Amino acid sequence: MDNYCFVNGKIVAVNEAFVSVNDLGLQRSYGVFEYIRKYNSKFFRFSNHFERFVNSAGMLRLEIPYSETEIFELSDQLVNKSNLLNPAIKIILTGGVTDDYIFRKPGFIIIAEELRLYPSKLFEEGIKLLTMEFQRELPSVKSTNYMNEIRLTHLKIERGVADFLYTTNNKITECPRSNIFIFKNEKLITPQKDILPGITRQIVIELARNTYSVEEKVITKDELFAADEVFITSTSKGIMPVVKVDDHLIGNGNIGKNTKVLTNTFYEYTQSY
Repeated sequence: MDNYCFVNGKIVAVNEAFVSVNDLGLQRSYGVFEYIRKYNSKFFRFSNHFERFVNSAGMLRLEIPYSETEIFELSDQLVNKSNLLNPAIKIILTGGVTDDYIFRKPGFIIIAEELRLYPSKLFEEGIKLLTMEFQRELPSVKSTNYMNEIRLTHLKIERGVADFLYTTNNKITECPRSNIFIFKNEKLITPQKDILPGITRQIVIELARNTYSVEEKVITKDELFAADEVFITSTSKGIMPVVKVDDHLIGNGNIGKNTKVLTNTFYEYTQSY
């Protein structure tokens, strides 16, 4: 059975879908998106994702052609029509078709797809990150432009790391697809500025405040290297522990106890959602 998508007003099989070569999303990478997974057959925090989608679209001065309810119903229809074990949807808004690079009518796409599952080894042993001096343009926008990460993918393979960690003027910000947290002296700390406001990030903050002191602030690279524990968060990863950044072991190089506690808390939250 095919997976299905909704492209500019029509539901079609993914392998039959097409967009115009004159779409600004293709010509100029002018677009925003959201990625939403399901837990227990329910879209996880759909309204939070839609709110961020609205904010991203507003920053690019793009008008979303459907309401939250309409997008929810279309997304559910696509998932039900597709053959997916672990369903997720990607909602994309582009600058639309133009021959003069001035956007008038946005392009709108929803894709039902299989959730990317990461090897259990990464959660059991932790991952390594490689710092990189880079700042995304309009960091609060979930943009379709991942040029920097994609063009440097070979570095991740060569260095044996799971992902990059972006830094700016000696302070850490985020990974290309994840937010980052550190534990220091039982306090949970995460960057506050120049980041994408992650949905999983916000949930972790909410859950952690029941047990820990939580602070959103600037984190320097030295503070990161001196952290007791580090982990990253995203829709597809949930909470993923970090045991090494560049050549620096985090703590004793093992997954920390507080990270394990938060991981269990987050798991329980998603299973009862």
